[in-house]
Amino acid sequence: MIKKCLYCSKVINKEPCWTHKYFSERKFCNKDCAALYGMRTRVKQNCLICGKETSTSPSDIKLNRGKLCSPKCRSLWLSQNIRGINHHNWKGGKYIDQGGYRRLIQIHHPRACCDGYVLEHILIAEKHLNRFLKDGETVHHINKDTSDNRPENLYLFSTGGEHTSFHHSVKRGDISGDIKSNIIH
Repeated sequence: MIKKCLYCSKVINKEPCWTHKYFSERKFCNKDCAALYGMRTRVKQNCLICGKETSTSPSDIKLNRGKLCSPKCRSLWLSQNIRGINHHNWKGGKYIDQGGYRRLIQIHHPRACCDGYVLEHILIAEKHLNRFLKDGETVHHINKDTSDNRPENLYLFSTGGEHTSFHHSVKRGDISGDIKSNIIH
C-alpha cells in the first residue's frame, strides 16, 4: 500500500528518520509538510483581553483553551476572573493571620488591606456603633485574646496613642487593666 503525504500528496518513504506522532504514523513526507499542515488547520479568533487576532488549533478550542494571545493577556485574564470563590485556593473569605486575628474579606471596606481583608473585631465594632471607625480609632481586646471578638470584649480608643499609653500604664502597674466595653450601649 502506498501512502501519500496529507499536505503535498507525495509518496511517503518507508522509514522516516525522525520520531514524532505525525511521522511515525507516516502521514507526512517531512517535517515541513507536517508543520504546514498544522498551520492550515488552525482557527483564527480574537484575544479576550486585547482583541488582537490569534490562531489556535481546533483541539485547543475543544478543550476551552487558546482564547488569549500572550502570557501578559493570560495574567490579566486570571487576575480579573480567577479570584474569590472562583480561585482554587478559596477558603470561604476568612482566615486567621499570624497575630491570631481573624480577617474577613470585605474588598470595598475603607480599612481593607491590599488583599481585601479586614480585621473581624473592627467589623464587629463598626456594626455595634452603626458607623465606620474614624481615622486613628483603635479597637482593643479587653481579655487580650485576639480571637475573642465578642462586643463585650472590645474597647474603642479614640487614638492609637491612647491605646499605646493604656498598655504602658498596665505594664508599669499604674492601672489594673480592668475596663468595660464602651462599644455596647
